[in-house]
Amino acid sequence: MTNRLDPATFDSVAVSECRRWQPRTLQVARQLLVGGEPPSLVAANASMSIQQTVVVRLRFLEKVKQARLRQFMANTLPEMPPDTIPLEPHKSEIFTLRGRGYTDEQIAVYLNGIGVSTSAEKIRDFLSQHRGIL
Repeated sequence: MTNRLDPATFDSVAVSECRRWQPRTLQVARQLLVGGEPPSLVAANASMSIQQTVVVRLRFLEKVKQARLRQFMANTLPEMPPDTIPLEPHKSEIFTLRGRGYTDEQIAVYLNGIGVSTSAEKIRDFLSQHRGIL
């Protein structure tokens, strides 16, 4: 298995990111990611389908990615001035507003209100770059 985790990393992520997970689900994730056991064996021992164990593994790995990102952001200050923050982190908000009929000007007002310095023109440029996604 290519995505092996050391026990300390697993425990850290389990505690910080998986508070709502059932102990059985965490045990499955541990067996797959720390123990390196095959999904078929883990599935049989946990009375799950192989597909369920694969989903648990993928979801835990996503939690690992989120934890690493949060840790990086907590330890590293951004070097870009706040007024040059790109719009990409706000893509879902922009698409939601656009999908509900808000204008570029209204979207810019919303983003400026949450501390993202932008303009209707920047919103238009951003949307034109993501045209295929809308």
